[in-house]
Amino acid sequence: DWALRRVGAHAAWELPPPPGGMARGAGVRVGHLDTGRAEHRALPADAFDPSGGYDFVDDTADPTDPLALTWSSDIYPEHPGHGTATGSALAGRGDVVLGVA
Repeated sequence: DWALRRVGAHAAWELPPPPGGMARGAGVRVGHLDTGRAEHRALPADAFDPSGGYDFVDDTADPTDPLALTWSSDIYPEHPGHGTATGSALAGRGDVVLGVA
């Protein structure tokens, strides 16, 4: 949880929410532009809303990361799974990675 300590997340979680507000990221929607999401216990299905997701490589609404290199690996280096890793830092749940929200 070094990143949580670094940003002071634990102290922020202790603050009471403003009147009418919610605590610990409840109700917050974060735009996350990355490689998509793969199945992983650090980022369970209830941690994200795929309704706004889009795959710009395959031109589909499915934000699933296939964990494979695509045609663009010839143009620039790719990092399959990167979106799952960075997404878990945002909204990770459980004992693997606990996200800030």
